[in-house]
Amino acid sequence: MPIMGGLEATRRIRREFPGTKVLALTQYDDSEYVIPIIEAGACGFVTKMVAFSELASAIQAVYNGESFLSPSAATAIVEEYRQKASVQGEKDPYEQLTDREKEVLKLVVEGYTAREIADMLVVSPKTVEGYKASLMTKLNIHSKTDLIKFAIRKRVITL
Repeated sequence: MPIMGGLEATRRIRREFPGTKVLALTQYDDSEYVIPIIEAGACGFVTKMVAFSELASAIQAVYNGESFLSPSAATAIVEEYRQKASVQGEKDPYEQLTDREKEVLKLVVEGYTAREIADMLVVSPKTVEGYKASLMTKLNIHSKTDLIKFAIRKRVITL
């Protein structure tokens, strides 16, 4: 397209004529093209290499208010979804800490000693050291400096 790309055209069409249904016809079929065009408002996505019958089916589906994805576009979206789901399925190490471990983490990075923390939490210093060792293992952190950096990144403390 000489004046603008299909993505920008789709955005403008949907913004200026919200009732218009857009069917993207493109040479690309991987998720880096499919997902943005769908997010921009296209109701369907077909590659230029489809048979005429599939193009006709896509036009008819979109005209009737349905969505249409060519098989390669559908595959790209499913793969993108699976990748995101697997990344989201990985738990944030901070969320795996118990409430007490989070409390000890905050106090440690604020500079309190094990004895001071023990007095605040009404436990023994040995128990505090146990919490500290446990949280450092869960976070895979091996020094107080790295623990402080982690706490800043997670906004447990602020500078």
